[in-house]
Amino acid sequence: MKFLKVMTVISVYLMTSACAVLKEETVVQEAPVSQLVEKLDAKPIKTVINPDVMFLLLAAEVAGQRQQYGIALDGYLRATTLVKDESIIKRATDIALFIQDGKKLEQAVASWLELKPQDLEVHTLQAIAMILLQDKPSAVAELKFILAQDPKQFDKSMGRVVKSLTRSVHRRFAYQVIEELLQDYPENAVLYFSLASLDFFNHQYAQAENHIGQFLTVHPDELKGLLLLSQIYIKQEKWNDAVGVLKTALQQEDYVQVKEQLGLLLLKQNKYVEAKAVFQALHEQLPKNSAVEWQLALVLLQLGENAEAKVHLLTLFKQAPFKNQSAYYLGRVSAQESNFDDAIAWFDEVLGEYKYEARVGAVLVLVDDGQLDSALQRVKQVKDEYPKKQSELSLIESDIYSRTDFYQQAFDVLSSALLNDAENKKVLYARALIAEKLGNIAVLEDDLKYILERNPKDAAALNALGYTLAERTERYTEAKLYIERALALLPEEAVFLDSYGWVFFKMGQYEQAYQYLQQAYDRAPQAEIAGHLVEVLIALERVSEAEILLNKSLGRYLKDAYLLRLKQQYLAE
Repeated sequence: MKFLKVMTVISVYLMTSACAVLKEETVVQEAPVSQLVEKLDAKPIKTVINPDVMFLLLAAEVAGQRQQYGIALDGYLRATTLVKDESIIKRATDIALFIQDGKKLEQAVASWLELKPQDLEVHTLQAIAMILLQDKPSAVAELKFILAQDPKQFDKSMGRVVKSLTRSVHRRFAYQVIEELLQDYPENAVLYFSLASLDFFNHQYAQAENHIGQFLTVHPDELKGLLLLSQIYIKQEKWNDAVGVLKTALQQEDYVQVKEQLGLLLLKQNKYVEAKAVFQALHEQLPKNSAVEWQLALVLLQLGENAEAKVHLLTLFKQAPFKNQSAYYLGRVSAQESNFDDAIAWFDEVLGEYKYEARVGAVLVLVDDGQLDSALQRVKQVKDEYPKKQSELSLIESDIYSRTDFYQQAFDVLSSALLNDAENKKVLYARALIAEKLGNIAVLEDDLKYILERNPKDAAALNALGYTLAERTERYTEAKLYIERALALLPEEAVFLDSYGWVFFKMGQYEQAYQYLQQAYDRAPQAEIAGHLVEVLIALERVSEAEILLNKSLGRYLKDAYLLRLKQQYLAE
């Protein structure tokens, strides 16, 4: 198929030139050119087949197929000197534009102008050639000629000029050309739109916003202007402004792509209810459009409307382009509903792009279901299958070991991962916490300090180090300093307030301990924080308050070992 596509110019040339030879002898019923030639509607001059032209075209086509575009262009240009065939000239101009060769584009356009001296599209190509050659007077003259002949064509021509320039140096020069045109045509809105487009391509979004504003002052309801403004807003992350512009654009025309862009922007802002309305309307308008149905399914999942989402995902699962991602999300939905067997079955269906996430998902489902041996077996299989994901998977594997109190195995898994990924902060942090379980405070301290050497503002590492020193050593002053540094970064973090209060408790400063632990509990009434607060209340001889808090916490965390131990230790009677 690829070879057939690149042979189109030769095919047209052979068809048209052969007609001149055969038409006197027989009647030939020609197939429509549109069925044989892609995007070539020219009517080349009929001539007898020239062997030199044939050789040049064959060489050019082969070079083009090999992506040797400079050689291909030379072949076509040489062919145009032998035969004035518009399809050959067009191919030469297309390649010259593609490789941004102004000199050879000018050469090709010169041949085309011999055939069609008044054709405004050809003059547009000439203007582009002049911009590539940085010939401002000639570029300005060509564009003035087009504007004088047909203002509507001028709009199209400027659009092609902007889109044809792929290099920033040429866009900057085009900018100068347009600014010179504005001196003679200061009220021409097309020129402002062109400047805005060039600004956009050059990432000058503030300037682009200013220029498109001048265009919209003249044409406030012009769809292309509104769409460009929305894209400018998106690039500047002005999401609300972009949404407003797209809604205005939809009032002008019920354009599917605009609706889809609006829906995606609403998703970006977490406005799921509005996004749902947009994608539902699109789905009703285009019930067979799988891409729209996919977006609708994702919005429904975000809203927790799993039952309706599943209906769409099951439909999409039957369609090859969406099979894997649909199976993956069906697995996630089943896992959320605690349908663990269904979740694993769906995850096992997934191949391709979502395969890794699905394999990990199956492991986590087994963990949630308490099938820890099966989870360990699976995670080891995934590690073999994805060697580049060793660190991430080792964190999961170590967590499974920790859940069964196999802390040494968890520690060994993380240590092995660090042999190939020594700088991985997550693995270092996890190993430090496991080291604490093993009573290996030296390793914990080394790992956390290693993290802090690279990032002194890592609040989690600061807190972990400070809390552990307070809990496992008598280095309270040092522990307090680490936690103070963590609180300076995140003063409202409940876990850090808990650590700070616990340091005061360890130092025997119970009133200050109570102050911070109460703040922590108010923010996050977790089991450990509640337990710390109970211990402080008992130290302050506020036993009845401690008992009330402990019973309340046990009502929420029935099997928490720390709370049960406190009840046995202090309130057994």
